[in-house]
Amino acid sequence: MYVGELIQAYRRETNLSMDEFARLTGLSKPYISMLEKNRNSRTGKPIVPSVATLQKVAQVLHLSFEQLMHKLYDTESDSAETVHPDSGAVLTVDEKIILALYRQLERDDKIEIRGEIKGMLKAKKRRSKVDAEKENTL
Repeated sequence: MYVGELIQAYRRETNLSMDEFARLTGLSKPYISMLEKNRNSRTGKPIVPSVATLQKVAQVLHLSFEQLMHKLYDTESDSAETVHPDSGAVLTVDEKIILALYRQLERDDKIEIRGEIKGMLKAKKRRSKVDAEKENTL
């Protein structure tokens, strides 16, 4: 599911025009149109809205950002796993949300995030090693 489907459904249910929805979100009508079509009119590629855009849409839809993300990426439940079409990898809902957010970052921010994750994994490994050594001394 993509955000444009939620926008279209909401507009139908509430009888809102695209102009009215754009005004409520503070986004332009052409951008709302692109979201609904899930296509960037200049590039023809699927549109990837920013976190700020998703927050604005969530507010108008009367959802929290997290609720919106689950609607967009959850097919059945929070633990639902789906196969990612690009890689064949099985992704949980949380992984899909993290991936969607990660893809919106600038290159330097992506590098920083990867470094943070590596640091967290090293720290976990050290804690496990210390815990194992404590077990052996008891």
